Amino acid sequence: MFFFQPFSKTKIDLPGCPFSELSDHVAAFSCAPTSWACEVCVINRVNGYELKLHLLRRGDKEWFQRDIPCSGIDTIKCAACRTDQQEFYFFDNTDRLFIVFTDHNLVGWRFFRWSPVDPTGPQPKFFVSKSYFMNTDMKKKLGLAMANHEAVSFSTCGTQRKSGGKDSFVYNESISCNRRIEESKSRQLRGVWIYPKFYRVPPKEETW
Repeated sequence: MFFFQPFSKTKIDLPGCPFSELSDHVAAFSCAPTSWACEVCVINRVNGYELKLHLLRRGDKEWFQRDIPCSGIDTIKCAACRTDQQEFYFFDNTDRLFIVFTDHNLVGWRFFRWSPVDPTGPQPKFFVSKSYFMNTDMKKKLGLAMANHEAVSFSTCGTQRKSGGKDSFVYNESISCNRRIEESKSRQLRGVWIYPKFYRVPPKEETW
């Protein structure tokens, strides 16, 4: 497991990764990996009743790990760090939220059910977009909405950004092709969100 900067080709490996294969693992990090405040939080499902929490702080060589009962959590659709609270948020597809919070040597967690924005209610503390790629017609903007691209399906990762000074969380999405076609004959594309910023990482900061 590692951080990778696609513009400078800088790679920062995370030490002692406790899993050799990634299946349903979902990860988030608190800030730039060159910051000494950076924390990486990964969860995966052990079975239908438990999640596995993995946490690594910048400079540490060993991961904190804990099995957590989670009978109410479904498939995780978005993982992010709420910057104003320094908490990791893991949203599932049934509006359940698993929150991990850290404070020095303390690690805790709680479960929460959140509701979409109510126009008549108080202003939300954060925003959530479940279908950002589809709602912004990104397929058309990429030139893949024409007839000769009907056999293209997409899988995009989740991300987060700022909207009106507040955290905005974007779910991962899977978008099928426009017409029925054999899976072997369709193009399956995977997308990641890249912010157009260039960071040159000093050599002394290329290690965790």
